[in-house]
Amino acid sequence: MRFAQAAKLEIDYFKQFQDGNPVDRVTYDLDEASPEELEWHEGLMFEKQEEDARSQARRTERQAARKRHRAEVMIPYLQHLNFVLYWPHMIHAHPELYERWDVNS
Repeated sequence: MRFAQAAKLEIDYFKQFQDGNPVDRVTYDLDEASPEELEWHEGLMFEKQEEDARSQARRTERQAARKRHRAEVMIPYLQHLNFVLYWPHMIHAHPELYERWDVNS
């Protein structure tokens, strides 16, 4: 629809030019973006950022659900096993558990 409107407008400009009336309109270089293109690009970038944020939120929710599930699975065995809890995303195990290692043994 926009292409047809643009074509009609260009034909009108051409007819005005043939009649001797100069047409004063904004022109852009081929390597220069028009305001409509800039607006479209900004909208596209905003949608991409929103999708990235949604993806990160889903990833965080999945990770929390995994941790919760692993904790629920380990609960019955924690009373009988002697080990230091270690989460893969942590660099070291919790220091309080190391301090209480002898007590737990």
